[in-house]
Amino acid sequence: MRFAGKRLAVVAGVVGVSCLSAQAAMTTFSGRDWTTYEVTHRDDAGISAEYTGEGDTGTIRGVFGGDPSMITPVSLNVGDVVSFDLLATKDSVDLVGNGASDWIGDFNAAFVQESTNPDAGTYTRLTGRVIWYNDSNTMYLDGGDGGSVAASHVDGAHFDWAFDAIDHYTISVSALDGTPLQTFTGTISDLADIGGFRVGLWDSEQTVTIQNFTVIPEPASLLLFLGGLTAVSVVRRRR
Repeated sequence: MRFAGKRLAVVAGVVGVSCLSAQAAMTTFSGRDWTTYEVTHRDDAGISAEYTGEGDTGTIRGVFGGDPSMITPVSLNVGDVVSFDLLATKDSVDLVGNGASDWIGDFNAAFVQESTNPDAGTYTRLTGRVIWYNDSNTMYLDGGDGGSVAASHVDGAHFDWAFDAIDHYTISVSALDGTPLQTFTGTISDLADIGGFRVGLWDSEQTVTIQNFTVIPEPASLLLFLGGLTAVSVVRRRR
């Protein structure tokens, strides 16, 4: 069963370099290690962002004034599809006793050059990003091929991010019940430059969830992979 949740909207941003400042740690879910980035609340340095990982589900509980994030290493080929679910809460939260708020600066996900959160505190984004703004009412791909989805339709969303060429991708977005919502397209300089997938939560005390993260190989790679498993199985039986 997937999760039920609050509203989520999505945008693909301009490719570029962003900054962080904190110390890296680790969590595990969906069979993957995710390097986290520890940041503290702007009003109380004793309160840090929190990360959880269990089964196929990972979460980030954010803090005001920070950009907590998780990065997992990925190596992709043309034809691969990266599949995942995203959810952001929109609750009344007050971590430091200075007033409750449901504010989210933004929640975002994108493919990046780095395979981990870099110690230097920077990361290089290589694709557009899916992103939720506090004041946004639509899901769309900025600079893409057009189209939008009302945020009220997105109580959590499922993404199939297909790399259909070395310099091109297509994002198919659906509701968690499978209802199609929108298809977007984008470009990338070179698929081989991608080293990781990043989820971040900027300036918020809310919680974001990523679930069922899977890299689905293109058919040729999948056949090679299955062939390798068969060969290993034969060797083991002979031993």
